[in-house]
Amino acid sequence: MPAQVNPLRLLVIVALTAAVGVKVLFVLRGPAGPSATPAKPEGAAVITGLVADDEGRPLAGAAVHARTDGAQFQTRSDAAGRFEFAGLPAAVFDVRAGGTQLAGRYVGPTGSDVAIVDLAARDRAEVRLRQPRPGMISGRLVGPDGRPWTSGYVRLLSRVAQADQILYVQKGDLAGPDGNGRFSLSGVPPGRYYLAAGFDADGHWMAYYPDARTLGEARPVDVGIAGRVEGLELRARPRRLGRGAGTVRGTDGRPLAGVEVRLSEIGPRHPDGVSIATETDEQGRFAIDAAPVGRYWLAASLRGTGTAFVPLTIRMSAQPASADLVLEPPARIAGRLRVPADPQRSSSTQSSSTDSLSIGLWAVDGAARATTAGIRPARVAATDGPFTIEAPPGRYRLVVTARSPWLLRKWTSARLDADGILEIGPGEVVDDVTVEIVGQASAIAGVVRDAGGHAVPFATVTAEGDDSGTWSPGGDVVMTRADSLGRFSLAPLRPIRYRVVAGEPGERGRLVALEPGQHREIDLRLADGPDRQGKR
Repeated sequence: MPAQVNPLRLLVIVALTAAVGVKVLFVLRGPAGPSATPAKPEGAAVITGLVADDEGRPLAGAAVHARTDGAQFQTRSDAAGRFEFAGLPAAVFDVRAGGTQLAGRYVGPTGSDVAIVDLAARDRAEVRLRQPRPGMISGRLVGPDGRPWTSGYVRLLSRVAQADQILYVQKGDLAGPDGNGRFSLSGVPPGRYYLAAGFDADGHWMAYYPDARTLGEARPVDVGIAGRVEGLELRARPRRLGRGAGTVRGTDGRPLAGVEVRLSEIGPRHPDGVSIATETDEQGRFAIDAAPVGRYWLAASLRGTGTAFVPLTIRMSAQPASADLVLEPPARIAGRLRVPADPQRSSSTQSSSTDSLSIGLWAVDGAARATTAGIRPARVAATDGPFTIEAPPGRYRLVVTARSPWLLRKWTSARLDADGILEIGPGEVVDDVTVEIVGQASAIAGVVRDAGGHAVPFATVTAEGDDSGTWSPGGDVVMTRADSLGRFSLAPLRPIRYRVVAGEPGERGRLVALEPGQHREIDLRLADGPDRQGKR
């Protein structure tokens, strides 16, 4: 029986959701033609508005965000659902309810609306935003004997397809049980979720709804708009445990001390996934105790010396699973960053906007991915600046992380294959990489229509990047749902070519090429599939 613990002692890992959609409502612009009045000073404009639910009822306390290049503003709606942003500069703003900045992308909750407001030639604008009322999931935790369990946590997970792998990412905060073992997860957006519960600080007792030991055996829970899912039960299950051991040596055969050895679970990544780290002793030996039974990547790395990784299966056995690793010298990737000049930005603003820009690698192979924690991204703060990254042997895509509004446009090298992947061997040097970023996000908006030309409400719309040379960690897959009038918006997007589909992903769809800062309006035909009537 596990010891009950206070949930505050548990490590909270907050993950990001890649498949979140938004919809553009309207564009407010000033009067056409030249204006006789002088340009107003920055800080004089006002945006006011109302946040309402799907039935038009005002929502109090809703978070509202207004964003423009280089600035973000936030407020909350009052008791009548009203909000106001005062003292805004003369610029184009993205205004949304419930939006937030996630992994370099500004997104809102599923079903929320977006207003694009142009304050370049007007002092005030009024907007109306719709935000669906969230749902709730409740139930109780019980021990192996069926009695209420009064400590631990419950985590809500969303399944996300990210490029070449499946991730389970946390939605919202953890929920702890009360004195009767009851828990409640409120503010849940419409969608499909998985429930995970931890019962002890070591992670040796877990449960997944409905009564599973592993996430792969779990069943999803569907939550509708303002839906309530009640009476769920999660029963504590002990994880079966085993051990691992081995040695780490250099290419000369000598044992290596102080090498980090990490055991990482093979399969979909999720916040409760197993990742155990240790170090080798003076004889190059390591030992891993109390690891849950399963399949793992065993990775060893020592900066300046090299890396190694092998698959390892942990079983319930008197003898530990054994592995001997030999570190291989790291590879090196070098190149230059290109930041195109933006005539609307001063050189000082452009330089400061790239101060936090970093260039890293995303491992395509699961084995190399087990060692990517040791890859330090290259930080670049100058236009047309050089960078260098050391990495273990493997197959990689390139990742750029930057403060908004900078986005990766493309990267090139003579070594890239047809899928935009770079393969490097032990000690190898690739020095012809060029990385280009842009400072203007793009967008695709429009209406979903059926074969008769009628607008289709609530259809799923997906945009998938169709250019292998401009990959991003999210796989350049953006999803949303059309609103009650069939309107949709996919933003912000990188300036590449996308295949846009209404209905089930994988249909033929429509190819749409975007330039930096371009906003395309399209009519989209609903694909033949399960979403034919706008339902899932």
